[in-house]
Amino acid sequence: MKRAGLRTAGIASIAAVFALNPAGALAGDGKDGLKAPEKSQSAIASAGEIPVRAEGLEKKIEVVARSKTFDSRKHRKLSEPLVLKPGKPSGDLQLTEKGQRRIESCQARRVKLDAEGAKAAKFDLVRDSDRCGPDPVDLSRASECDPITLDEGDTPGAPECMIPFPDDFHTTDDYTSETGRRIAFQDASMVKNSRGTPIAAEPYNRNDGFSPGQAIVVKVPGLDTPEALEATDPITLDNLSRNDEALPK
Repeated sequence: MKRAGLRTAGIASIAAVFALNPAGALAGDGKDGLKAPEKSQSAIASAGEIPVRAEGLEKKIEVVARSKTFDSRKHRKLSEPLVLKPGKPSGDLQLTEKGQRRIESCQARRVKLDAEGAKAAKFDLVRDSDRCGPDPVDLSRASECDPITLDEGDTPGAPECMIPFPDDFHTTDDYTSETGRRIAFQDASMVKNSRGTPIAAEPYNRNDGFSPGQAIVVKVPGLDTPEALEATDPITLDNLSRNDEALPK
Protein backbone atom coordinates (compact mmCIF):
# COMPACT_ATOMS: atom_id res chain seq x y z
CA MET A 1 0.00 0.00 0.00
CA LYS A 2 2.84 2.36 0.78
CA ARG A 3 4.47 1.70 -2.62
CA ALA A 4 1.20 2.46 -4.43
CA GLY A 5 0.89 5.65 -2.42
CA LEU A 6 4.40 6.71 -3.40
CA ARG A 7 3.67 6.04 -7.08
CA THR A 8 0.49 8.09 -6.89
CA ALA A 9 2.36 10.95 -5.24
CA GLY A 10 5.07 10.80 -7.92
CA ILE A 11 2.54 10.97 -10.75
CA ALA A 12 0.83 13.91 -9.04
CA SER A 13 4.19 15.72 -8.72
CA ILE A 14 4.97 15.23 -12.41
CA ALA A 15 1.53 16.53 -13.37
CA ALA A 16 2.11 19.59 -11.19
CA VAL A 17 5.40 20.33 -12.95
CA PHE A 18 3.70 20.22 -16.37
CA ALA A 19 0.93 22.46 -15.08
CA LEU A 20 3.52 25.04 -13.96
CA ASN A 21 5.36 24.88 -17.30
CA PRO A 22 2.75 24.96 -20.07
CA ALA A 23 3.67 24.82 -23.75
CA GLY A 24 4.93 28.07 -25.25
CA ALA A 25 2.65 30.50 -27.03
CA LEU A 26 4.59 30.09 -30.27
CA ALA A 27 4.74 27.16 -32.66
CA GLY A 28 8.53 26.94 -32.33
CA ASP A 29 9.75 26.15 -35.85
CA GLY A 30 12.99 28.06 -35.34
CA LYS A 31 11.70 31.25 -36.98
CA ASP A 32 8.97 32.11 -34.47
CA GLY A 33 9.32 34.80 -31.84
CA LEU A 34 8.99 38.51 -31.28
CA LYS A 35 10.31 40.86 -33.96
CA ALA A 36 11.25 44.52 -33.69
CA PRO A 37 10.80 46.16 -37.10
CA GLU A 38 11.93 49.61 -35.88
CA LYS A 39 15.31 50.30 -34.25
CA SER A 40 15.68 54.04 -34.89
CA GLN A 41 15.88 56.25 -31.80
CA SER A 42 14.41 59.26 -33.60
CA ALA A 43 11.47 57.28 -35.04
CA ILE A 44 10.63 55.58 -31.73
CA ALA A 45 10.97 58.80 -29.71
CA SER A 46 8.85 60.77 -32.19
CA ALA A 47 6.06 58.17 -32.19
CA GLY A 48 6.28 57.46 -28.47
CA GLU A 49 5.97 53.75 -29.16
CA ILE A 50 7.92 50.66 -30.21
CA PRO A 51 6.37 48.47 -32.95
CA VAL A 52 6.38 44.73 -32.23
CA ARG A 53 5.30 41.67 -34.18
CA ALA A 54 4.94 38.05 -33.06
CA GLU A 55 5.50 35.32 -35.65
CA GLY A 56 4.05 31.83 -35.20
CA LEU A 57 1.72 33.01 -32.42
CA GLU A 58 -0.69 30.33 -31.14
CA LYS A 59 -1.76 31.78 -27.79
CA LYS A 60 -2.30 35.16 -26.20
CA ILE A 61 0.85 36.78 -24.81
CA GLU A 62 1.67 39.99 -22.93
CA VAL A 63 4.65 41.88 -24.29
CA VAL A 64 6.67 44.60 -22.55
CA ALA A 65 9.77 46.56 -23.61
CA ARG A 66 12.78 46.95 -21.33
CA SER A 67 16.31 48.20 -21.84
CA LYS A 68 19.73 48.28 -20.25
CA THR A 69 22.86 50.39 -20.68
CA PHE A 70 26.57 49.94 -19.99
CA ASP A 71 26.14 51.83 -16.69
CA SER A 72 22.97 49.98 -15.66
CA ARG A 73 23.05 46.27 -16.52
CA LYS A 74 19.58 45.66 -15.05
CA HIS A 75 16.75 45.79 -17.60
CA ARG A 76 14.46 48.73 -16.86
CA LYS A 77 10.91 49.13 -18.10
CA LEU A 78 10.32 51.22 -21.22
CA SER A 79 6.68 50.56 -22.09
CA GLU A 80 3.25 49.61 -20.89
CA PRO A 81 2.30 45.94 -21.47
CA LEU A 82 0.69 45.02 -24.80
CA VAL A 83 -1.47 41.93 -25.40
CA LEU A 84 -0.95 40.09 -28.70
CA LYS A 85 -2.99 37.11 -29.88
CA PRO A 86 -3.31 34.96 -33.01
CA GLY A 87 -5.87 37.31 -34.54
CA LYS A 88 -3.77 40.37 -33.66
CA PRO A 89 -0.07 39.40 -33.78
CA SER A 90 1.33 42.93 -34.02
CA GLY A 91 0.95 46.28 -32.31
CA ASP A 92 2.74 49.21 -30.71
CA LEU A 93 4.24 49.26 -27.23
CA GLN A 94 3.40 52.64 -25.70
CA LEU A 95 6.40 54.21 -23.94
CA THR A 96 6.02 55.21 -20.31
CA GLU A 97 7.14 58.70 -19.25
CA LYS A 98 10.44 57.31 -17.96
CA GLY A 99 10.72 55.09 -21.01
CA GLN A 100 10.41 58.11 -23.30
CA ARG A 101 13.25 59.85 -21.45
CA ARG A 102 15.40 56.73 -21.65
CA ILE A 103 14.87 56.39 -25.39
CA GLU A 104 15.71 60.08 -25.91
CA SER A 105 18.95 59.85 -23.90
CA CYS A 106 22.24 59.52 -25.75
CA GLN A 107 23.47 56.44 -23.89
CA ALA A 108 24.16 53.30 -25.87
CA ARG A 109 21.08 51.22 -25.16
CA ARG A 110 20.15 47.54 -25.63
CA VAL A 111 16.37 47.10 -25.98
CA LYS A 112 14.55 43.85 -25.19
CA LEU A 113 10.95 43.04 -26.15
CA ASP A 114 9.89 40.20 -23.90
CA ALA A 115 6.87 37.95 -23.24
CA GLU A 116 6.41 34.70 -21.35
CA GLY A 117 6.31 31.80 -23.77
CA ALA A 118 7.86 33.75 -26.65
CA LYS A 119 11.42 34.25 -27.88
CA ALA A 120 12.48 37.79 -27.01
CA ALA A 121 13.54 40.38 -29.58
CA LYS A 122 16.76 42.23 -28.73
CA PHE A 123 18.37 45.12 -30.58
CA ASP A 124 20.75 48.02 -30.11
CA LEU A 125 18.93 51.32 -30.35
CA VAL A 126 20.29 53.28 -33.31
CA ARG A 127 21.14 56.70 -31.89
CA ASP A 128 20.30 58.78 -34.97
CA SER A 129 18.62 61.83 -33.43
CA ASP A 130 20.05 65.29 -34.09
CA ARG A 131 21.16 65.60 -30.48
CA CYS A 132 22.78 62.17 -30.24
CA GLY A 133 24.24 61.79 -33.73
CA PRO A 134 28.04 62.08 -34.06
CA ASP A 135 29.48 65.49 -34.90
CA PRO A 136 31.20 65.83 -38.28
CA VAL A 137 34.96 65.28 -38.29
CA ASP A 138 36.93 68.52 -38.69
CA LEU A 139 39.47 67.92 -41.46
CA SER A 140 40.32 71.57 -42.06
CA ARG A 141 43.85 71.08 -40.60
CA ALA A 142 44.45 67.53 -41.81
CA SER A 143 47.43 68.66 -43.93
CA GLU A 144 49.27 70.10 -40.90
CA CYS A 145 50.74 66.76 -39.77
CA ASP A 146 54.36 65.97 -39.00
CA PRO A 147 55.73 62.85 -40.77
CA ILE A 148 57.23 59.95 -38.88
CA THR A 149 60.95 59.24 -39.21
CA LEU A 150 61.76 57.52 -42.50
CA ASP A 151 63.21 54.06 -42.81
CA GLU A 152 66.25 53.71 -45.04
CA GLY A 153 65.19 53.70 -48.69
CA ASP A 154 61.79 55.33 -48.10
CA THR A 155 60.70 58.30 -50.19
CA PRO A 156 60.65 61.63 -48.26
CA GLY A 157 57.12 62.85 -47.67
CA ALA A 158 55.57 59.41 -48.19
CA PRO A 159 54.60 58.64 -44.56
CA GLU A 160 51.77 60.69 -43.07
CA CYS A 161 51.32 61.94 -39.53
CA MET A 162 52.51 58.88 -37.55
CA ILE A 163 50.12 56.69 -39.54
CA PRO A 164 49.42 53.79 -39.22
CA PHE A 165 48.91 54.20 -35.49
CA PRO A 166 49.53 52.42 -33.19
CA ASP A 167 52.36 50.54 -34.81
CA ASP A 168 55.55 48.85 -33.61
CA PHE A 169 57.37 51.36 -35.81
CA HIS A 170 56.92 53.73 -32.84
CA THR A 171 58.51 51.29 -30.37
CA THR A 172 61.93 49.86 -29.67
CA ASP A 173 63.26 46.70 -28.01
CA ASP A 174 63.41 46.85 -24.22
CA TYR A 175 63.84 43.50 -22.52
CA THR A 176 63.57 45.12 -19.08
CA SER A 177 59.87 45.81 -19.66
CA GLU A 178 57.08 43.25 -19.25
CA THR A 179 56.19 43.49 -22.95
CA GLY A 180 59.74 43.55 -24.27
CA ARG A 181 58.99 46.84 -26.04
CA ARG A 182 59.22 50.55 -25.19
CA ILE A 183 57.49 53.51 -26.85
CA ALA A 184 59.98 55.52 -28.94
CA PHE A 185 58.20 58.66 -30.17
CA GLN A 186 60.36 61.49 -31.56
CA ASP A 187 59.73 65.13 -30.74
CA ALA A 188 59.78 66.13 -34.41
CA SER A 189 56.95 63.71 -35.14
CA MET A 190 54.67 64.94 -32.39
CA VAL A 191 51.72 67.33 -32.74
CA LYS A 192 52.69 71.02 -32.43
CA ASN A 193 50.97 73.64 -30.30
CA SER A 194 49.91 77.10 -31.49
CA ARG A 195 53.51 78.35 -31.09
CA GLY A 196 54.89 75.62 -33.33
CA THR A 197 56.45 73.67 -30.47
CA PRO A 198 55.95 69.89 -30.63
CA ILE A 199 54.65 67.95 -27.62
CA ALA A 200 57.53 66.41 -25.67
CA ALA A 201 57.80 62.71 -26.49
CA GLU A 202 59.72 61.74 -23.35
CA PRO A 203 56.73 61.20 -20.98
CA TYR A 204 55.08 58.87 -23.52
CA ASN A 205 58.32 56.97 -24.01
CA ARG A 206 58.10 55.64 -20.44
CA ASN A 207 55.28 53.31 -21.52
CA ASP A 208 55.90 49.69 -22.47
CA GLY A 209 53.29 49.67 -25.22
CA PHE A 210 50.00 51.10 -26.41
CA SER A 211 46.63 50.92 -24.69
CA PRO A 212 44.56 47.88 -25.79
CA GLY A 213 41.67 50.32 -26.20
CA GLN A 214 43.52 52.56 -28.66
CA ALA A 215 41.62 53.09 -31.92
CA ILE A 216 43.58 52.04 -35.02
CA VAL A 217 44.19 54.91 -37.44
CA VAL A 218 45.31 54.18 -41.00
CA LYS A 219 45.18 55.93 -44.37
CA VAL A 220 43.76 53.83 -47.20
CA PRO A 221 44.50 55.14 -50.72
CA GLY A 222 41.26 56.24 -52.33
CA LEU A 223 39.47 56.22 -48.97
CA ASP A 224 40.72 59.52 -47.63
CA THR A 225 37.65 61.79 -47.75
CA PRO A 226 34.33 61.67 -45.87
CA GLU A 227 32.53 61.19 -49.18
CA ALA A 228 34.66 58.15 -50.11
CA LEU A 229 34.03 56.58 -46.72
CA GLU A 230 30.27 57.23 -46.90
CA ALA A 231 30.13 55.49 -50.29
CA THR A 232 31.19 52.22 -48.61
CA ASP A 233 28.10 52.26 -46.33
CA PRO A 234 30.27 51.55 -43.27
CA ILE A 235 29.05 50.05 -40.00
CA THR A 236 29.16 52.97 -37.54
CA LEU A 237 29.92 52.99 -33.82
CA ASP A 238 26.29 53.84 -33.00
CA ASN A 239 24.96 50.87 -34.99
CA LEU A 240 27.40 48.00 -34.41
CA SER A 241 24.54 45.47 -34.41
CA ARG A 242 24.57 45.69 -38.23
CA ASN A 243 27.64 43.46 -38.06
CA ASP A 244 25.52 40.69 -36.50
CA GLU A 245 22.81 41.13 -39.14
CA ALA A 246 25.39 40.64 -41.91
CA LEU A 247 26.54 37.27 -40.53
CA PRO A 248 25.22 34.11 -42.22
CA LYS A 249 22.24 32.60 -40.44
